[in-house]
Amino acid sequence: MARIAPSRSLAGLVTAYTDYSETTGGFAARRELPSADGVLIVNLGAPIEIVGGDGVAITLASGEGFAGGAHLRYAISRSSGAQAGVHVFMPMLSLRALLGLPMDALLDRVASLDALLGPPTRALC
Repeated sequence: MARIAPSRSLAGLVTAYTDYSETTGGFAARRELPSADGVLIVNLGAPIEIVGGDGVAITLASGEGFAGGAHLRYAISRSSGAQAGVHVFMPMLSLRALLGLPMDALLDRVASLDALLGPPTRALC
């Protein structure tokens, strides 16, 4: 896993990027700690399931992404044991500008980029 600072042109809009790849040898479920920051993640591996703090689950195939807002409760990520992707850390104001949504629309929630921005977002992933 590598955490990379954004280019100067994105300073203040994006906090950092992380790429990740993990193999656990079987089914894995992980609690993701609450955070005041927004996230945007693109799945580059096997299908994963993400459960927002509101208890609603979404499933993402390889090449699909999701966004998550500030969470007061933990989220859960589930995988078959292998996962890979890119995680973009950003302030909530940046996520709001990107998605065109009020900040409370994603409070304790996760949503696929397809649902938020439409199927053409797959061309970006």
